[in-house]
Amino acid sequence: MNNNEQKEILIAKVFCGRYLFDGENIGHEVIDFFDTDNGERYLYIAPDGNVNDHPNVEAVLLIRSYGSTLGEAVGLACNLENICSPRNKDEALPITYDSVSYNGVSVDKIFAENVYKGEKEEAFSTLSYHTGSFKIPSSKHQIFISMGKAKDEDERRHPIELICSNKKQWGHQRTYISSIDDPEAYTRLKELIADDEKWEEQIGAKPVKSMSCDKTQPSFLEIIGKEDDELVFSNLLAHYLSCSKKGFEAFTKEVLGINDFGRHPTIIRESKDHVDVWIENERHIVVIENKIHSAINGIKPDCSETQLSRYREAAEKECKDRTVKCYLFAPDFNNVDEAKAKATSFNVKHYSELYAFFKTNKSLFTGDERYGVDEHYDEFLIGLKRHTLAPAERNEQAMLERFSYMIDRAKQS
Repeated sequence: MNNNEQKEILIAKVFCGRYLFDGENIGHEVIDFFDTDNGERYLYIAPDGNVNDHPNVEAVLLIRSYGSTLGEAVGLACNLENICSPRNKDEALPITYDSVSYNGVSVDKIFAENVYKGEKEEAFSTLSYHTGSFKIPSSKHQIFISMGKAKDEDERRHPIELICSNKKQWGHQRTYISSIDDPEAYTRLKELIADDEKWEEQIGAKPVKSMSCDKTQPSFLEIIGKEDDELVFSNLLAHYLSCSKKGFEAFTKEVLGINDFGRHPTIIRESKDHVDVWIENERHIVVIENKIHSAINGIKPDCSETQLSRYREAAEKECKDRTVKCYLFAPDFNNVDEAKAKATSFNVKHYSELYAFFKTNKSLFTGDERYGVDEHYDEFLIGLKRHTLAPAERNEQAMLERFSYMIDRAKQS
């Protein structure tokens, strides 16, 4: 390849798309993160593995997608060799797939149970690349990438902004950054790849360790399909804050930052001016709006007034000599407009902070004098933890579990 030829860096999303939710499918890209039994590292580039249309790819950057423009780097592959099935069916395959194995099970058997649109897939027959170097972000760095200028709510992650000449957006699962068409973005990625401080070589990664064939049981909220329900989480928050005086006192200090709340308050669910959780006593009024997937709603077409500004106004009308504090609770990777929340003096609290508090202070909420031993608290924690992770992270955990499970099952059959 001469210097005048186009060079490309491939940004490949991992563990996304509806395919993962069809039965017990395993995303083929799970193999990207493990060495084979022979110590080799292969890549599968979703959605179909075929990379023959882009022969000049220098490196593959694997990312978890956190919405339409933000992603987190989870792997970097260089020194690539295209081993994709040849266009001409008469040509020999670059590699035989029954020779690629993990923990003694060939890759075609691992994916043998995958289905597509309800029917079993054909035998696995496509690997994309052999890679001579596979790196992961160093333990000291999280690497976020924004396609275009970062949104206000993403700025706290300090992403690398890729400005492309044609306002390129993330592809469905692949985005090619070209040295000719996207020179500025290409240069930024080359600098990132060359920054040794941000990466560590993943050398001699062992094949996945065998796990029990007993897969993790779904939580109760998952069973009833309420794991993303704002109403359910608002009810759970109100319940636990109501049932434990010591727990409530700790919550107001550690999460809300109020050190002098005073006596245990009245906690009202959604019947007070439609606020999700309204808390009041003789000193304070606290307004909590809980968002999981929904956005901040505008009351007027020009968004000069929002539901948040209306809630604050309602609280200030009733405050008399009391202080008013307003909070927006949101999952860590919800695309809620945090700038709009802050403009109405709502403090944003992410679910990671809620999860850390309720996990650390479990003893304050599970032996309460009012309700006795609480058998549902662990389910509450599972629900909170879910919303500290991006969907791609949750998908990744599920794929790793299924990968290991299928290896175990194949070895026992």
